[in-house]
Amino acid sequence: MSEVFIPIVFFVAMGVVIYYMLRFRHTERMAVIERDISETQLKYLMTRATRGEGVPVMARIGVMAMGIGLALLIGNFLGGENDGQITAGLIFLFPGIGLWVLYVRYEKGIKQGN
Repeated sequence: MSEVFIPIVFFVAMGVVIYYMLRFRHTERMAVIERDISETQLKYLMTRATRGEGVPVMARIGVMAMGIGLALLIGNFLGGENDGQITAGLIFLFPGIGLWVLYVRYEKGIKQGN
């Protein structure tokens, strides 16, 4: 039963994700038409990187990768009876902590003017 259920859930979830992506694109385009904004103005408004704001994407990806790697390493060392649950929990915990630390350091840098 579960051999059939897992692929069905996967494809339904992918369909929902694609539906909401297309719906968001449509509403975004309708808003652009309604407000008569050019595409270059829209790109400028939507990307914070052009204004020099925000933490660079590569820094966020690096912190996430380090957090996942650390979680897998610690999960393998802890082992035991609930090895899979511990590792899965750590995979969500460590990248979250890393991103939070990155955010706090970024905010401190803005307040100090660096």
